[in-house]
Amino acid sequence: MQLLLKLNSQAVLVGYKNMKKNLFPILLILLTSLYSQNIYSAVVNETAADAVVCVASGAMLDDDTACKTTPSQYSIKIYEMGLCTTHPYGDKTEIEIDKSSCTVTYTDTAPTAVDVAADIGATLPLTGISTPPSEGTYTYAYLILDQTFKVSGTFTNTSGGTTTTYYSAANGGVSTTSSDFATTTDNLVNFGDTTCSSGFSGAAVTGGTMDAFITDTAFSRSERNDVSSNQCDKRGRLIGVMILDNPVVVTSETMAVIFNFIVTDFGVEFGDSNDSGIVPEDFGSGPFSGYFTVK
Repeated sequence: MQLLLKLNSQAVLVGYKNMKKNLFPILLILLTSLYSQNIYSAVVNETAADAVVCVASGAMLDDDTACKTTPSQYSIKIYEMGLCTTHPYGDKTEIEIDKSSCTVTYTDTAPTAVDVAADIGATLPLTGISTPPSEGTYTYAYLILDQTFKVSGTFTNTSGGTTTTYYSAANGGVSTTSSDFATTTDNLVNFGDTTCSSGFSGAAVTGGTMDAFITDTAFSRSERNDVSSNQCDKRGRLIGVMILDNPVVVTSETMAVIFNFIVTDFGVEFGDSNDSGIVPEDFGSGPFSGYFTVK
């Protein structure tokens, strides 16, 4: 069995297997946007607005906002994927994961980072173990990632007759000098600030809604006061759970699922963070989008 990440005009994840049941590729849809409601174990909710797309001409940003663009690099490590009949974190305030209703469809205990923004049109293999799910109806899909994302990006804007190209810098800043262009390493350790917010909930994505949770390697979440140096005490993994608008029905006729990973105008963000002028000073990882088809 082979799991392939195929990057077409956008990016397409496909899986092939010389068997009839092969559904594991669906799960990468969970990389879609992580921006909606903050959730704490103490059931505190907040909202966060999604960034607009960076524009090639005219005003780039409003004060203290961000814009998103196509990444040059977006490298992630994928540990596990699966399908479930109930939500692995129950009402989304649970501390411990419950996979009793889930079927694991892909595992890799020591994954190699995959750059989902690289080589549009190419096919990239995932080297873990893929297992077709049992026949049945699944309303939830989940994906377990490493907390570390390696990203880079650039965009060009013309405003007031001046054309400027902005480059990601290694320290998470932004430069207008091409020699400073570098990859930024983002560690997702807290959705909040001085208190721990270990989850986002209810993000609208293609085909459903998505929740995301920061956990330790045993998939346990921190409570809001479990924080030090603005980092949740339990960290190391990011778990995405998607609630599907149309449940996946696995039958003997299921041959493959193709995941279309949309990276255009998604994935990385440039942000304005000071009052010296509305131009980007910060750079980091941002949302993705995608959809899937079943054969």
